[in-house]
Amino acid sequence: LKNKFLKQQNIRREFFIALCQAVGLEWQDVVDRDNPAEGQPPQLTPFFGRMSAIVQLQTWVLDRSNCRSILLYGRAGIGKTAIVYQLIQTSAITQNFRPPIWLSLESAMPLAELVDRLIWHLSDNQVKQGDLADLIQYLRQDQYLIILDQWETILDSSSPDGYRPGYENYQDLLKYLGQEHQSCVLIISREKLQFSILDRIGSMVKTMKIGGLTYPEDRDFLKAEGLIGTDLELQQFIERYENPSILKLIADRVRTIHGGRVAPLVAEGVSNLTNHDTVRIINAEFRQLARLEQSIVYWLAIWRNPLSYQQLQSSFRQDLSGSMIDEALYSLINQRSFVKTNPQLEYYLEPVTLKEITNLFVRENVR
Repeated sequence: LKNKFLKQQNIRREFFIALCQAVGLEWQDVVDRDNPAEGQPPQLTPFFGRMSAIVQLQTWVLDRSNCRSILLYGRAGIGKTAIVYQLIQTSAITQNFRPPIWLSLESAMPLAELVDRLIWHLSDNQVKQGDLADLIQYLRQDQYLIILDQWETILDSSSPDGYRPGYENYQDLLKYLGQEHQSCVLIISREKLQFSILDRIGSMVKTMKIGGLTYPEDRDFLKAEGLIGTDLELQQFIERYENPSILKLIADRVRTIHGGRVAPLVAEGVSNLTNHDTVRIINAEFRQLARLEQSIVYWLAIWRNPLSYQQLQSSFRQDLSGSMIDEALYSLINQRSFVKTNPQLEYYLEPVTLKEITNLFVRENVR
């Protein structure tokens, strides 16, 4: 443990705290010295489009009589963080709120630790511990905007209450946030909260699903990334890479290999071009799926073409009830945004997702 710490390798949070205590240090002070940006927004690349989403979010954030927390959800890399970053730069937000506090739940920290961190920032680094009641008192004293990123790390769609074991008390945080105060908490997640969770919270939380950019926004984004092509070529390219983060990753390879020209890729099918980062994004999402959800995704990859409900159902054993398939499909479409539907009510995967899931299936099942 000591060797990992000295080499600045990742260690479990509770071990880090215990190690700091053993050598007589306050762990919050160490975090503040080693990571001065903690609590601050991430630095992002240039932003394109999304103005309607930003306007709606701004309206909700400013209307604290009807909205005290907001859930922004969508697939990895779709642009959730970029939208929130752009939102907090607007004059309406900077003039009405104190500088935002931005924390990530990437390590799935216990609720007590998250509350302590929030109180540490809200108290201008004066108070190191507190409870939910203390947190609400701070939110009542002034107008704060708190962003909690990567909320999906504490969620589990297969659990009855929607949370991973040990994180059920995060529901208490959401309930407390529904109390009267002057602030707003913005939650960023790859998954939508289950209806049962939202129903228990009450009406003071708003939800917004973030999908792909519009074609003009994607086109301007690609041109800013140095890609070259006719409108038709760019449109065909975009249709295969709907995710802004994946578009950016692929754009770098197109510049390097093809001088920025998309025409050769459009001619040969485009989706052949991926990289390790693309694989990492999609595989990480897939690993978060429940077992039945993974099976549905695998079948969509095996069939390769959009499937009707009857076709999909026929792929499973007969003792698997329709209600179980329905629940898994609802999660994949509505909560995780991993599966798409067309006007014919058929289910399918985006081209890049289809390719990577197919490769994953081959790696894990073909020897």
